[in-house]
Amino acid sequence: MTTQRSQFEKSRTPLSPRPEQVRGMELIIRGQGSRLFLHPGRGKTSTVLKAFQILKKKGLVDRLLVIAPLRVISTSWPSDLAKWADFADLTHVLVHGERVDAMNEDVDVYLMNNEGLLSAAWVDKQNRPTRFALDWLNDKRTMLVVDESTNFKSPKALRFKILKKYLHLLHYPTILTGTPQPNKIEDLFAQCFITDQGKDLGSFITKFRHDYMVPNYNGYGFSAQPGAPERLAAKIAPTTLQLEYEEAVPSQVVQIWVQMPDKVRTFYDELKKEFIAVLGDKLVIAPNAASVLNKLRQVAQGAIYRDEEEVGFLELHGAKLDALENLLAELNGDPLFCLTQYRHDAARISTRLKKVIPYIGSGTSAKVGAEYVAQFSHGHLPLLLGHPQSVAHGIDGLQNSCNNICWFGLPWSWEQFYQGNLRVVRHGSKAEQVYIYQILTDCGVERAVLESITSKRDSEEDFLTLLRGYLTEDTV
Repeated sequence: MTTQRSQFEKSRTPLSPRPEQVRGMELIIRGQGSRLFLHPGRGKTSTVLKAFQILKKKGLVDRLLVIAPLRVISTSWPSDLAKWADFADLTHVLVHGERVDAMNEDVDVYLMNNEGLLSAAWVDKQNRPTRFALDWLNDKRTMLVVDESTNFKSPKALRFKILKKYLHLLHYPTILTGTPQPNKIEDLFAQCFITDQGKDLGSFITKFRHDYMVPNYNGYGFSAQPGAPERLAAKIAPTTLQLEYEEAVPSQVVQIWVQMPDKVRTFYDELKKEFIAVLGDKLVIAPNAASVLNKLRQVAQGAIYRDEEEVGFLELHGAKLDALENLLAELNGDPLFCLTQYRHDAARISTRLKKVIPYIGSGTSAKVGAEYVAQFSHGHLPLLLGHPQSVAHGIDGLQNSCNNICWFGLPWSWEQFYQGNLRVVRHGSKAEQVYIYQILTDCGVERAVLESITSKRDSEEDFLTLLRGYLTEDTV
């Protein structure tokens, strides 16, 4: 594998850091471990690169290791390295999967996807550190950055456990995220541990729960103690940069409600009864209840998979397709970024519009996804489809040509909804206002999902509580 250096030297512009970026650089250079909780578009990547450049020139570090989702290392980081004149002298390489040879390249920045930590280069069959990785880290002083650090929020996750074993060999550890999830304070523990190995919030999750949380009344999970968020904020403040959210461009939500046909409503009602019966009094969803819930959501979308392998699907109604087609007609060619929930959504949209619509989701390679983003951002595509899990991070540039987002069905996760919107509602947009269209079927499951995201309830237990209430009262 060859190292990569930008081909666009003439188009580079000098970096002019904003005040929060300067504070971020100072925080990183101070060397106590840092957390940049900045919203998308606020320049987290260039802040880190500039801080690394300063540290390297001072002889304090030799190289930078960035660990992030694949789309982030494939698009966001190479884009910033190519964009700013300040980084013209920095070389980089992608470390993807089992490509151990990439780690042997003599470059400044190593961009590794999260799953790289699970490769044979970093962990052996007994989940122990490898001699290769230990020698690599001992050979040069390596600065660590974990981008989209919410992917490491679980202390039980194998990727966190592996990284934890190498932290003592890494320098100036920094985490980046626009959604640290302060409403779920337990998610802060593992993320903060990466930066200070337990200095601020302790070394063990059990101690963290004892200090800041109480068991839930139903026996499942924990909730924050009164005043815990404030105590935590004060605890991590000296090593954390976080700004109050300021919407980059005004946005307006437009809800488009559609009706389910009577014949489909009968099928929906039968599934609803089955789900409530299976769920019972428990808020921990059983496998068979999860399957029924998935079917309920698909019925609301308009199609349902024929089997668990999701090979073929049966179309039930086209209410949402009608609404999307009407919206596209009203937009009259004005670009639309449309987020879907199932693969059959994308397939049915292409069938209805009688042409293949570019889609970024499961099965779309990072390279192809980047090509779609580039075409859309330059105004060459009037419609781009994406799944929120695939586009929530590492997708930038859509705001260059687009001021319309459409949710062809909503996720119950507030973070996915929030991050999905910020692909367009972000700094760099030239629009005076962004319109966020939500195509919703008038039924209990869709109303529960809507309340879940609007109330920022991002846990399974909260969602199930909402859902049971809506389905029980669903008389539409």
